[in-house]
Amino acid sequence: MSEKTERVLVTTSNVAFFLPRNCVEEDSRFKQIIPYCVVMEKNTREILVYERKGSEKRLHNFKSIGIGGHVNENDFLDLIKTLDAETTSKITISDIVLAALKRELYEEINYNLTWYAHLGRTDVPASADNNVDDVHVGEMFVTLVTKEEVSVSEEIPHFEWVSLNEVSKISNLESWSRYTLEFVKLFESLTAYKKEYFKNSQVL
Repeated sequence: MSEKTERVLVTTSNVAFFLPRNCVEEDSRFKQIIPYCVVMEKNTREILVYERKGSEKRLHNFKSIGIGGHVNENDFLDLIKTLDAETTSKITISDIVLAALKRELYEEINYNLTWYAHLGRTDVPASADNNVDDVHVGEMFVTLVTKEEVSVSEEIPHFEWVSLNEVSKISNLESWSRYTLEFVKLFESLTAYKKEYFKNSQVL
C-alpha cells in the first residue's frame, strides 16, 4: 500500500479517525498516532537500538530505541475479523493501536507480543530540524524479550543491544527515544522495587 492510498489513524481534540496519510503528513492540525515500543532484554536489561532507515526520511541518520509505525486502516479491519459482533462494538482506540503494535513487532523483529507495559504518550515539541513531532504523537510501550525470541528483519540493517546507561550517551538519538528513555528508567526503578518486595514476580 502506497502512502497516497494508505489511511492512517489520526487524532485531534480527543477524537480519532482515519485519513489518507499523504493529506496529513504536513498538516499540524492532525496528529498521526504511532505505537512506539522499547524492546528490552529480560535478563541483561539491554535495549535494542537501531539506525533509522525506514520510510520516514526526516528521521534518517538518527538512532532509535522505538519499534513501531503508523496505525493503518487494515489494522482495524484485521482486528474486527477476529472478533464477534458484541466484542467488535466495544473496540477502543487503544485496541487498534495495540493491534498495530503487534503487527509492527512481528514485521520488524519477528516477535509475537505477549507482555507489555504502556508508558504513556510522547509530548515532544516540534524540532527545528524537522516537523515530525509536529504531526505525530507516540504511544510509548516497553516489552521484555530474550535475544533468542527475536529475529531482526532486513528492514533494520544496523542494530545492537545497549545497556540503559550507554543508551543515554548516544549523541544522535532521536527526540522520541530521549523522551521515552526517561520513562524506561522509571520503569526499571519500579521493577527493581517490585523484585525486592514482591519476590514471586514472574514477568519482570
